[in-house]
Amino acid sequence: MRCFKEIESKKLLYLIVLIISIQITNATILNDSTSSDFLNGTFNNTTFVNLSVQLNQSLSGTFTSRIFDPNRYFSAINISMNFTSPQERSMFLVDIAADIWKSQDKGVTWKLLEDDYNDDSNNPKSMTSDNNYYFYIVEADDDIWRSSNLGVSWNKVNDNYDHVPSSNGVALFIMSDLDDSLYIIEKDEDIWRSNNLGVNWTRVNHLDFNKKNGDVTGTSVIYTKPYLADKNSDIWISDNKGVTWILVKDDYNGAESNNIISMSNDNNNYLYTVESDDNIWSSTNLGISWQKVNTNYDGLSLNNGNALILTSDNDNSLYIIEKDEDIWRSNNLGVNWTKVNGTNFNGNNDDVKGSSRFLGITNFRYQIRYHNLTNWSEFIGPNNNANLFFSNNTSQLDLQNVRYLQYKTFFDSDSIYVSPLLFNTNIIIEEDLKSPSINLYNPQNITFNSTLILINFSATDNFNVGSLWFSNGSLNVTYSSPVVINITEGSHNFNFYANDTSGNINFTHMSFTIDLPDQDIIPPNLDFISPQNATYNSSSILINISNSNDTYSIWWFNETQNISYSSPINYNFTNGSHKILAFANDSYGNTNSTSIDFTISELLVDLTPPSINLMSPENLYTDTDGTISFSYNVSDEYPISNCSLLINSQLIQTNNNIDNNAQNNFNANLTYGLFNWSVKCTDTYNNFNSSSLRYIRVILISNFDGNTTNLTNLNLSNISDFTIENLNYAKIKFLQPVNLENGADINSNVNLSRYSITLNSGNLLMLNVTAEISMYNVNDTNVTILMNNQICPSNICTNIDLSNNIYAFRVTHFTSFSLNASFQVAASNETTTPPQSSGGGSGGGGGGRTTTISKNTEPEPNKEESKPKTENPETPNNDESEATEGTSNNNEIQQSPTRFRFPLWAMVSIVAFLVLLTVYEIFIIKRRRNKKEKVISKNNEEDK
Repeated sequence: MRCFKEIESKKLLYLIVLIISIQITNATILNDSTSSDFLNGTFNNTTFVNLSVQLNQSLSGTFTSRIFDPNRYFSAINISMNFTSPQERSMFLVDIAADIWKSQDKGVTWKLLEDDYNDDSNNPKSMTSDNNYYFYIVEADDDIWRSSNLGVSWNKVNDNYDHVPSSNGVALFIMSDLDDSLYIIEKDEDIWRSNNLGVNWTRVNHLDFNKKNGDVTGTSVIYTKPYLADKNSDIWISDNKGVTWILVKDDYNGAESNNIISMSNDNNNYLYTVESDDNIWSSTNLGISWQKVNTNYDGLSLNNGNALILTSDNDNSLYIIEKDEDIWRSNNLGVNWTKVNGTNFNGNNDDVKGSSRFLGITNFRYQIRYHNLTNWSEFIGPNNNANLFFSNNTSQLDLQNVRYLQYKTFFDSDSIYVSPLLFNTNIIIEEDLKSPSINLYNPQNITFNSTLILINFSATDNFNVGSLWFSNGSLNVTYSSPVVINITEGSHNFNFYANDTSGNINFTHMSFTIDLPDQDIIPPNLDFISPQNATYNSSSILINISNSNDTYSIWWFNETQNISYSSPINYNFTNGSHKILAFANDSYGNTNSTSIDFTISELLVDLTPPSINLMSPENLYTDTDGTISFSYNVSDEYPISNCSLLINSQLIQTNNNIDNNAQNNFNANLTYGLFNWSVKCTDTYNNFNSSSLRYIRVILISNFDGNTTNLTNLNLSNISDFTIENLNYAKIKFLQPVNLENGADINSNVNLSRYSITLNSGNLLMLNVTAEISMYNVNDTNVTILMNNQICPSNICTNIDLSNNIYAFRVTHFTSFSLNASFQVAASNETTTPPQSSGGGSGGGGGGRTTTISKNTEPEPNKEESKPKTENPETPNNDESEATEGTSNNNEIQQSPTRFRFPLWAMVSIVAFLVLLTVYEIFIIKRRRNKKEKVISKNNEEDK
């Protein structure tokens, strides 16, 4: 058991380390020849196989791999990849029950996406979508609804588009062109247009454009021009946004009496119609001429005219939706048709009323970077360019002397449902398996006449030379630059070694002899005139070496290689410390050397401030919980010293560990309100810069769920039907537009609990308006609404409905309200005490008042006739009570007096008390009886 616990604790430690590592883009350098660290990267199934990096994953977003190191140097010589760019092709339908249906398999199966999108009894008439993939529905009561997330949720953007209060709902179709103009075609052939996403509408034609030909029966849009077909089989077009209409084709079907049921177009801009006799007609020249391409699409001998809607998808497939909800599809321009769904997919919801389509496309890009034990490169694409990205191709690379490799992927998608699929991303590398080459200059396989022997050799490698050393057979000597050693006369065997930074070793052998002659054994004189042991402010240094007359040859070592010397020359050195050597020999083989140390210090001046790019959140972003991550990118030619986050021009945080030309983050917690934020950065040369200002709005509303209004992409200065809900307890729906553009703390000032709603209207003055309140789990029909512990007047509280255990009522403003009903006797002891009003009467709203709706504020039934000691302007007098009893039937439920039920706990308490009292009395009686018997016994004994 102890062993098992230790294993589990280690697993936890490894998991924590992995999570931390994934969060760091510039991860710590890892050394792992088996690439298991690489396997623990962001992509769970990234593998290292046969010297190539492979990735198999379906993800979206931006991801960075862990760092790979095969424990040796390598060259990246080729990069290739294979991935798919999937496209989501979806169809959407709305039926007469206001349900939204979606198919992702070309009409074969259908999924209920939204049940009763409008939550009322109004029927949809038609549906369309624009280039933003916003969906629109026009209803029988002339309301316009819009969805900005592919039908998942809907908002009413216009209540009665034609501005007529008693509108009879004459809309037939809604359609959109490529300029995102929306059109509504009415039964009386009036044309309405909206240019702002369905919010406002203007009637652009009311002249009965088709000369009383009857209703429009089909619509299409080609480019920016809307097409209409009417009952007389005439085809009309408008080239000025619906203002005027031109007859393109008069009676396209040649005097047949068949009526057009629906019209559509495909991506080829071919027009199609389906008629009441199940014939299919097509026009390939923008409606000028027509051909019948199918005489009976469903193959039935009786043409029953069951077709209802003709539509198309992004693959040029055509679809017919029938009255019995069967789906037919044609994949060859309407010539042949196949029933792909005959199951009545919407469950007897009755007719489909409109359709829309969606095409989502994803893209994939990636870059790589490498480290050579000196620094990291930028993330680069083809041609080592940081502004380019690798895509689905094969590219040659020329990355030499690489020790660590990392790649970053970018996934882009305009669909919220689909992610790209990446397969087999391979970075082919050439590992450093080759030993260095050794170049031996001296000694040679000859006989020397001096005991002073120059040791001079070097090594080259495809990647990086590590270290050099030599051995005389018994002692290893580290070697960094040419050196003269003194050895004895006789035969010698030396080995010269070199390894590279990948650990590969090579050596060469040399034998030579020293035989001292009788001639001169004194080596030539040698010295540096220039440079001197000093610091120079120029990289160009004069090399000037002096020597004696008996010198045969001179050469010098520039820290990399030997260079022959004959006369003074200028040589360029890098910034920093240097040590160079000079060598000379004479005709007798005597050799001498000298060295000099010096420093190059060129003054570097940086006058360019950092460049700052704010990444997220976007300008005027709305946050709902106050916890915000601020992301930015800062780039500079030199390191960044620090960056600071400023909110409302006040310094909030400073970060001294900045990644240059990469994403950096600040995390902050904000209260509610409207804030501006920016980032200020300073480089190591004290150049600073500030970013542009962005604004962020904080509305704290994260405690709520259900139908609570989604504040994203709304005009926060004018929110219609603002709703706050707790699915377990209650909901408030505000019936007047509210303004939240300056933020609000709804979490702290609104509490929805069981039978209780608390709203601090002093802090949320903008919410002190007419509202509809729905209380959940109310299981009694005898319900009374109280205001300040008295029956609420009918001019302030209005009963709406009690159904499905939901009690709904309307209030004109917020003060102290209560529900009072018999169900409270059996309810839990959960109590919310309404706070005292800070002023104002029953007719006034706001004033710093806290609104509490509670279930345990029932007045005592025996005190109805007693008057309060202190007058309360919100307490109705006896006359008001009598008037309340005489109100209409609509208010009978809320105005009826409360029934009184004796609580169960009280009954139990009384019974227990009576039992205890009886036991106590029995005990007392028995005690008195025993005492009396003792007295009698004592008296009897005394008498004896």
